[in-house]
Amino acid sequence: RGSGFILMDEATASIDPALDRQIQATVMSAFSAYTVITIAHRLHTVAQYDKIIVMDHGVVAEMGSPRELAERPDSIFSGMVEALGRIESARVLQMITSTKGE
Repeated sequence: RGSGFILMDEATASIDPALDRQIQATVMSAFSAYTVITIAHRLHTVAQYDKIIVMDHGVVAEMGSPRELAERPDSIFSGMVEALGRIESARVLQMITSTKGE
């Protein structure tokens, strides 16, 4: 009792990144005692999560903190960050490195 989880399946897929950041900050604050499971394709949506799971063809390919995976040059997640291009990948990496507790 007193614990629970929130499941969000592409909840912010159709909104702009600024509003997505506001929603993520609200979710992290309002539901800090909950386990939040988020299904997302946009990396900035999950950049500040504690752990992420990268799926590849329906199979768990890798799991770890965004920082751990971004720092591994052979990781799928690292490749996804690089594929964003110089400016957007820098934004995502800034979000990852500014995460508290990392």
